[in-house]
Amino acid sequence: MIREKLEVNEALERGRSFPWALLRGYSRVTLGDTPPQTDAGELLEACFFSPEAEIRLWREDGTLRAAFLSEEPGDRVLEERRSIENPAFGRALWVRRIIDFDEDGQAYVAGTRLCGWEGGRDDG
Repeated sequence: MIREKLEVNEALERGRSFPWALLRGYSRVTLGDTPPQTDAGELLEACFFSPEAEIRLWREDGTLRAAFLSEEPGDRVLEERRSIENPAFGRALWVRRIIDFDEDGQAYVAGTRLCGWEGGRDDG
């Protein structure tokens, strides 16, 4: 799995090119098509995602941090569709788990990321 630290402004800029976003802020939560603008001061955490990669932002000690995640060629992945119970957020999310192995050959989840979204209403 590729993990790369990003500056917050770069993460927000690059995140706008991803098709979907899960944004959790102080006053609301949104899930669906990526909005054209995101207020960094309002964010608690965010995931901008596509089938190929995810840009993740989170607060750590009050400071917003950011990272880019994607698979490398040869990574073993498990992908599953997770139904969403609240139709205001769509019908389903797809999640990928990247599997790795330790020195004893035991499998473990090396990373998890969002990789797809299915809307449920005409407005998202």
